[in-house]
Amino acid sequence: MEKFGLSLFEHLNSLSFIQRVDIFRQIVELVQHVHQNNFTLGDIKPENILVKKDEEGTFDVRLIDFDFSIDHNEKQRQDNFIKRGTLEFMSPESLFSDKIDFFKADVWALGVTMFELFNTTEKESLFSDAIDLLHKRNRKQIIWDTHYEAKCLESYKNDTFSPLFTRSNLTHNSYQKLFTRLETILQGMLQITPSQRWDINEVDQYLNEALIEFAN
Repeated sequence: MEKFGLSLFEHLNSLSFIQRVDIFRQIVELVQHVHQNNFTLGDIKPENILVKKDEEGTFDVRLIDFDFSIDHNEKQRQDNFIKRGTLEFMSPESLFSDKIDFFKADVWALGVTMFELFNTTEKESLFSDAIDLLHKRNRKQIIWDTHYEAKCLESYKNDTFSPLFTRSNLTHNSYQKLFTRLETILQGMLQITPSQRWDINEVDQYLNEALIEFAN
């Protein structure tokens, strides 16, 4: 079987800004299609997104690895669910709560993926303090308690409003507007409280409005 392209992670250093926008648009549409069919993915991250460049220079995007996906059409869909996924992309409620909105958890993971796709700041990753503590917990290097959980949540809250772009590098006004729009999308996707977090339809609608504004 022919391999379909490379992972988004492998492409990150070679993409132009416009290519990143197009790839993100396709990812949003794919996740929206999955959610509209009442499925969730459970492990969205750059390594699970394949990107293939055709002869004309355009990109085709596919999602892979559905090991953690859930069919929400099944009556017993969550009864035997065990919290799994990639730590760096898991939402706070997936880590600290027994009640999980899996659709909103997908949106969180997509938000972290979006940060990795667009980030041009000196900040290499989101929630590094929280992730470090969680890895130490998993390796049993610390005795976990409410103090550590509070520190993790503080890290999540502090990084939710991280900028995507270095403003001093922006020269074109239309780009600045689109950059600001993208940051608004990111903030909507990374709301700590699931009920306040955007769903994938809101992400898609706001992104399309931003792209129409940019094109004009």
